[in-house]
Amino acid sequence: MRKEGFCAYGASHIQTLLAQVRPLIRQSDWTPDALEMLRESLFTLQVCLRVFQPCFPPTRIAFWKRRLRRVLRALHQLELNQRLLDWLSQGDAPPPARAGIERVRLRLHQVQETHLQRLHTALQQLQRDHVLEEIGGLSRRWAESFAQEPPCTDYASQQWQACLREHRPAIENSTMALELRWGRLRTLLKASALLQPLLDEPLAPPEWHALYQQLDEARFLHHARQQVEQLMRAEKTLTEQYYGHARPFARLQPGFQHLLRLLKEVETPEKPL
Repeated sequence: MRKEGFCAYGASHIQTLLAQVRPLIRQSDWTPDALEMLRESLFTLQVCLRVFQPCFPPTRIAFWKRRLRRVLRALHQLELNQRLLDWLSQGDAPPPARAGIERVRLRLHQVQETHLQRLHTALQQLQRDHVLEEIGGLSRRWAESFAQEPPCTDYASQQWQACLREHRPAIENSTMALELRWGRLRTLLKASALLQPLLDEPLAPPEWHALYQQLDEARFLHHARQQVEQLMRAEKTLTEQYYGHARPFARLQPGFQHLLRLLKEVETPEKPL
């Protein structure tokens, strides 16, 4: 088995991703669509470094992944926070709950600014360390040197099996942490999409996609409940510190409680595959 054609195939994908990412990270004012594109592109790049890891120096891959994880962590938090803001805009709250919900919305916008600052810091570190330039330079060598060599399907199958062994427990182990299951299944789905054109067999059954949607929704609801509970505790503490007692918080509490009731109502247990 030769890996050269396989590496050239991976390098072409990586170069396309880098061309998408570079203009995005230079933006100073990200729209939700730009943030989503950046998140998806960098996550795909992260999966490429796993699938095509034999093509790159192991010590450099470990370093690149650490830098990418910092950026992706901020992007994931931004995405969850934006989903919660969007969810707050759905439906009509009863009058007693409106003041509290408006306070939650205000605090979430403040949280969003904090996550954006963390993203900016992580991207600055990524650029200072020339991570994308390193990945692009090594990818360009593979693409230029072995562009005409067809990928070895046996080598591609070997890499898929290695990825499957590493991440498949996320499908079968319902006791694994929710965020970890979600991330590993997402990695499997992305890896299957990257390798599917090289292999003549279906890699990701429909059940995996259904489970991913289920985990993604459960992950959002878990985050939303935790965030609202945390904001409620913080708002009560802030009120006590400002007034010396918590009585003014009574005007806001129905809004927090209304949101927590709604979140509890929409939570559903995991369905078996």
